[in-house]
Amino acid sequence: MRNILAAAFFFTITPFYSQNYGLDTSFGTNGVAAFPAFTTWPIDIIPNGTGYILPLYNGSLISITPTGQLDTTYGNSGAATITFPNEYVALHNWVHSGGFFYVVGEVNNNSLSGNSDIVVAKLSENGAFDTSFGNNGVARIDIGGYDVGMDITVQANGSLFITGYRQISSPYSVRAFLLKLNASGSPDTGFGTAGHTIFSGSGTTERASVILPYDNGFLICGTSATNPNNLMLIHVDQTGSLVPTFGSNGIKVIPLAGGIGSVQLHDAQFDSNEDLVFSYLYAVSFSGQNTVSGRLNTETWTLDSNSGSGYYTNPFFRIDASGNIWQTGAERCTWTPCSRKYKLTKLNNVFGNVTSFSNGGTFEYGSFSPVGIGDYISSAFYLQEDGSILLAGLLYSPYTAPANGVGIIRIGASLGLPEAQKEAAAIIPNPTSGAFNIGLSPGTSVKSVAIFDLQGKCLLRFPPSQIYTADTLRPGVYVVEITTDKGTSTLKLVKSGL
Repeated sequence: MRNILAAAFFFTITPFYSQNYGLDTSFGTNGVAAFPAFTTWPIDIIPNGTGYILPLYNGSLISITPTGQLDTTYGNSGAATITFPNEYVALHNWVHSGGFFYVVGEVNNNSLSGNSDIVVAKLSENGAFDTSFGNNGVARIDIGGYDVGMDITVQANGSLFITGYRQISSPYSVRAFLLKLNASGSPDTGFGTAGHTIFSGSGTTERASVILPYDNGFLICGTSATNPNNLMLIHVDQTGSLVPTFGSNGIKVIPLAGGIGSVQLHDAQFDSNEDLVFSYLYAVSFSGQNTVSGRLNTETWTLDSNSGSGYYTNPFFRIDASGNIWQTGAERCTWTPCSRKYKLTKLNNVFGNVTSFSNGGTFEYGSFSPVGIGDYISSAFYLQEDGSILLAGLLYSPYTAPANGVGIIRIGASLGLPEAQKEAAAIIPNPTSGAFNIGLSPGTSVKSVAIFDLQGKCLLRFPPSQIYTADTLRPGVYVVEITTDKGTSTLKLVKSGL
C-alpha cells in the first residue's frame, strides 16, 4: 500500500455545462488587465484572500485586486522586487508558509560562463521583505558552481529545503543538489557539506526541478540525460538523508526517451490516485523539441502507456479533483506558422482532450488591444471555485509598445449546475480548535476527506469517519477537500488557536 503525502492541490471547480466561454467583463477592462510596467511572464497565480499574487520570472512579485487592478498597497506601489546591481534574477518557484511567501531562483550575470548563485527571498503577505531573513529579506547562496534553485519547501521549525542543480565546467558535470537553510536564511552547516548535498547518479547531466512531500520525507524529481534519458527520483527523509531502501541507495531512474537528445523536467505533481504526473522537455535538435507529459505508477514504478504532448514555451499544468489535467503555455514557432494566442487546454486522465471544454478542449484568446503583431504567451492560470478561470502571461509586440507587459484575463461560462448535482456540505464546527465532522445532504456518503494548505500541499488525508481531527495543524486557514459518492467539494476550514 502506498504511503504518500500528496503535494498537488486538486482544484475543485464547478463543472462546466456550456461551451460558450467568454471574458468576464467585471474584471479589468472588459475582462482584460494589462500591466506594461512588468515585462516578463508570471510563473503562477496565487490567491491571497484579498486578490492575487503573481510571482514574475524576473524577480518581482505583483499584487492584483479581485477586479483586475494593481494593488498599490502591496510592496512598493504594487510590486516587490529582488534586485542585485548589474545582475539578473530569475524566479522558478514559491511556497507559502506561516504567513510568509518564499520564492526561489537564481541570480547571475546573464552568462552561462559566468557565475550563478541560488537566491531565496522571504516576504510578508503585504509584500514587505522580512529583514530577519538573509540580507534584508534575501539570501544568496553559492555552492561552488553555476547554481540554480528550482524548488523550495518549508519545515515546521522554519528551516528550508531547496533543490536544483549545480553546473561546473572543469571537469564538466551537472548534478542535482539539496540545500538546507536555517530559518534565518543561512546555510545549516550541520547538514551535508556546508549545508548542502550533491547527488551523483549515472547520468552525464542531472537536474532536479521539484521537491514533493513523500512517505514521511521528500521526493526530489528531476531528469538524468544520458542514453537512455531517465526520469530521476531521489527519496530523502525529514533530515534530508537518502533513504537507502528506495531504488539504488535512495535514487531511482525510470527510462524516458532514448537516443541522442536531452531532457529536462518542467513540473511534477501527485494526482488523486497518488501517481506522479509530470512534464518534461525532450530536445534532439534546435527544431526538434517538444514537451512530453506522462504518468508514473508509484506502486510499480512503471510509466503509464498513455502520454501527451504539451506546450513548448512556459508550460504549466494543474490537476483538478476529477483527475483532469489543465495546461497552458505557447507553441514552438520556428519556420512554420503557429498560433500566438493565450491558450488553456483541458485533458482527461489519459491525456486526451476534454472536447466539452470550450473549442474541442482548448480555449484561445488573442484579441488584446491595441492590436498589433506579437507574441501572446500564457504561462499560468488559476481555477476558481465559482468556475471562472484566471489566465495570465506575457504580451509582447515589437510594433505596438503599449501592448507589452503582463496580461491577465478572466473567463467564465454559463455554469447552470443541474439541481440534481448540487451538494450541500458543511464543516461543523468551523472555526474549530481540533475535531470536526462533515454535514451532508440526505443520501450522501463521504468517501474521503483531505486537508490542504493555501499553497496546495496535502497535509492530512482521512478515510470516512464520524469525527475528523486537525489537532496537528497550526492555527490558520486551510482548504478541505470532501469526496462523496456524488462528487467533490472544497470548503475553507479555520483552525483556531484555542
